[in-house]
Amino acid sequence: MGNSEKRKHSLADKSIRAIVILGIFMAIGTCAASGVQLFNRNKEIYRDLAYSYCYQASINIDGDKVRTYLETGEKDEEYDRIFQYLAAASVFSNLRYFYVVVPTEEDLIYIWDSYAVSADGKIEAEDPYGFLEHVPYSSGEKEAMKQVMNGEWDDGLLIDLNYNGGEALATALSPLLDSDLKPVGVVGVDISMRGFLAALFRLYLNIFLAIAVILLVGMTIYYKSLRKNVISPVLTMKKATVDIFQNIENQEVLSLDVHTGDEFDDLARSFEEMDRRMKIYIRENAAIVSERQRISTELDLARRIQADMLPNIFPPFPERKEFEIFASMNPAKEVGGDFYDFFFIDENRLALVIADVSGKGIPAALFMMMSKILLQNYAMSGMCPAEVLEAVNDTICKNNREESSN
Repeated sequence: MGNSEKRKHSLADKSIRAIVILGIFMAIGTCAASGVQLFNRNKEIYRDLAYSYCYQASINIDGDKVRTYLETGEKDEEYDRIFQYLAAASVFSNLRYFYVVVPTEEDLIYIWDSYAVSADGKIEAEDPYGFLEHVPYSSGEKEAMKQVMNGEWDDGLLIDLNYNGGEALATALSPLLDSDLKPVGVVGVDISMRGFLAALFRLYLNIFLAIAVILLVGMTIYYKSLRKNVISPVLTMKKATVDIFQNIENQEVLSLDVHTGDEFDDLARSFEEMDRRMKIYIRENAAIVSERQRISTELDLARRIQADMLPNIFPPFPERKEFEIFASMNPAKEVGGDFYDFFFIDENRLALVIADVSGKGIPAALFMMMSKILLQNYAMSGMCPAEVLEAVNDTICKNNREESSN
C-alpha cells in the first residue's frame, strides 16, 4: 500500500492513544509497587503474629521434657497440657499449624503437632503428625532449621505460595531451649495466607478500575480542551489556506475565529496579515503588469513609426537604372538610435545618410527622428555635407540639456 493510501490519524486519536498507553504503564507500575508494598506489609503482620506465638510457646514448653520424650518415647500429663495449649492457640488464633519438632540430619521428629485449623476456625480433616513421627524436610526447611538450632536465624518468615496444591503459607521458627539454654528443638507456627492472593487480586482490580475511571474522565476533559485549543484552530487555519486563494479575486478580507491566547492565536493573526499583504502585492503586481503591457504596446507602436519613417520601399527609384539601393535596420531594443536615409537633393545629386545616436531606446529614437529631419532639411537647402553636419550639430546642441550626442 502506498503512502497516499495509508489511513491518516488525527491529532486527537494520536493523543488519546498516547494517554491510554501511558495509563496502562501507570497501572502496571502502580500495581507492581502496591503489590510489593502490600506483600511486605502482610509479611510484617504475619511475622509479628507468628513470632508472638512462637516466643510464648518457647517460654511455656520445658526443653528438658523434650529430651526425656526422645529418650523414653513415652508421654505424660505435661505433654497433654502442652498439646491442649497448642491446639487452643491454633483454633482461636486461626493458626494453620502449631508444632514442636526436633531436626535431625535426615528428617524432622515431631513432638507436638496441633490440629490444622481453617480460616474460619473449624478443624479440618487433615490429621496432625503423630508423636515422634519422622517427616521429610520440605523445600528450604532443612537449612532454616539448621540456622535456628545454630542461633543464626534472623526471625524471618519462610513463605510458600504453593503449599499443598496452591495454599499460601507463612512459617515462623523459634528455638526451644533446655535448662542449660541449649537448643533441643524448634517451635514452628504456620499461618495461612490464602486470603493474601485474593486481597492482592482485589487491589490490582481496584487500581485498574480507578485508573480507568481517571483516564476516562481525564481523556474526556483533555479531548475537549484539545478540540477547542488545538484541533479547531488547526482546522480553521487549514481551511484558511484554501480561502486565501479563493478570496484573491473577490478581495474579501480573511478573518479567522481563533482566540486561544497562545501560539495558535499568533499564528492566526499571521495568516490574516499574510492575506492582507498578499492582496496588496497582487494589486500592485497587477498594476505593474498592466503598465508594462501599456509600455510594450507603446514601444511596439514607436518601433513601427520609426520603421515607417525610414525608406522601406525597394527599389526606391525604379526609374533610375544607373544605381540600386537596398537598406535595413534591426535595433537592439524595440526602438533605437541607428538610422539611415537617402534622397535626391536635385536631379543629379543623391544624399546618403548613415548615423548612430549614442544610447538605445526611446531617447535615442527621439534624437534619431530629429536628426533625420534636420539633415534632410539642411541638405535640401543646398549646403555642402560639412555645412549640413555643422548646422545640424549646432541646432541639436543648442537645446540639448541632457548633453546627448549623435
